[in-house]
Amino acid sequence: MVVKEYAKVLSSKSKVGHVETYETMFHGWMGARANLEDEANEKEFVRGYKQVAEFFAKYL
Repeated sequence: MVVKEYAKVLSSKSKVGHVETYETMFHGWMGARANLEDEANEKEFVRGYKQVAEFFAKYL
């Protein structure tokens, strides 16, 4: 799986990164296809953007 290869590269000491999959989510769930009326989708949407914000705050 491609994601596993990215995780392997980013886990090396010379790289900075984080790989996490959202197993229950679908393509576009953090963008235009987000279904915020569904409680589970909204929870993952918020969690995803929180992770992005924390990553940017730490590394940018």
